[in-house]
Amino acid sequence: MSTRSPVPTLSEQYHPFDDGVYDCVKKVIIGEDTQGIAYITIQYVRNGDVVQLEHGSERGAQITEQLEPQGRSDGHSWDDGAYDGLRKVCIGEDGGRVSSVEFVYAKGNECITHCHGRHSNERKQFELRYEDGEYIISFEGTTDKDGYISSLIFNTSMDRSSDEFGKAVANNEFFLKPRGFHKLVGFRGRSCVDRINALGANFAVVLAPPVKKLQAQGTNDQGEEWDDGVHDNVRMITVTYRYDCVVSVTFEYANGAETVLGDPHGILDDRHEKKEFKLCDNNEYITSVEGFFGQKWISTQSAGDEFKSIYYNMKRLDFNTNIRTYSVMENNTRDGFLAVVPFKLEKKGHKIVGFRGKSTEFSLQQIGVYVKPIDDAN
Repeated sequence: MSTRSPVPTLSEQYHPFDDGVYDCVKKVIIGEDTQGIAYITIQYVRNGDVVQLEHGSERGAQITEQLEPQGRSDGHSWDDGAYDGLRKVCIGEDGGRVSSVEFVYAKGNECITHCHGRHSNERKQFELRYEDGEYIISFEGTTDKDGYISSLIFNTSMDRSSDEFGKAVANNEFFLKPRGFHKLVGFRGRSCVDRINALGANFAVVLAPPVKKLQAQGTNDQGEEWDDGVHDNVRMITVTYRYDCVVSVTFEYANGAETVLGDPHGILDDRHEKKEFKLCDNNEYITSVEGFFGQKWISTQSAGDEFKSIYYNMKRLDFNTNIRTYSVMENNTRDGFLAVVPFKLEKKGHKIVGFRGKSTEFSLQQIGVYVKPIDDAN
């Protein structure tokens, strides 16, 4: 017996927008993808200034971590997507609450502005030194007794912090910071007519020299992408596996004195074998990862007919450090794999400071790394 989910109403599927009133419209840009119109960008003129607003989704940088909005759970949901960086933050205040947010993003040589909430005459701004490479690494704030955003402070990569916007409320603090060395590339949240209900953010990995990204090994055909970002060092590796493939990987990192536990990539199941490798503090680091990746024919029977499907699996992993090698599985030539491909992720004089890849619910499909020169890494 099959059941059909109720069809969402138009108000549940779509979010209306109202840009307010301006002197005139200067330009309209329509963005398309394979499914139709993806976004609309409108340039307005107000008192001689050009204000550009976007509705829909146009994503630039690859988002590697999304932090859920903090605050109330109601209101109009919005997501600015991802850009090259952030140039300026403008916050509207009204009666001890944050009434509006305006973010000026950088995309190439363009400035893209997103506004949420009600335009207020009481506005303060925080301008980043974008041309010098400054970006937001975290932000903090408070909510009032009703759950609305009441104050905000933004922290940057140059050890600067903005002034406090709004009015702080004791015992209702929140702090949003991603794991690893990420930069904020877009905000997301919820708002109503004259309030900011909640605020979160999209982050992307900072690939600033001397950090390099080595091409991932495995298949591009299956699995969901994951990215742990860049850290100071790898502290522990946890791998689950069954007789013919690696099922999941989980990494624990060090960022200074802080320990950062990455998400499990793949399904954790007590039925699978597990190996844990703990590195020796800062004295040990991973110099390379190597293994074997192959494809396997799986036959299934259904109503008297035989079907064959190709499955891709990571069938062995070796984590080589400056001290020893940690191995997961052996390269069994009689396990039914076809077209087995060996690989090695390594850059001489560098150590691995982060992992990325692809996984399905059944197995690890792809693995890649971030590396940093050993002399420059802690």
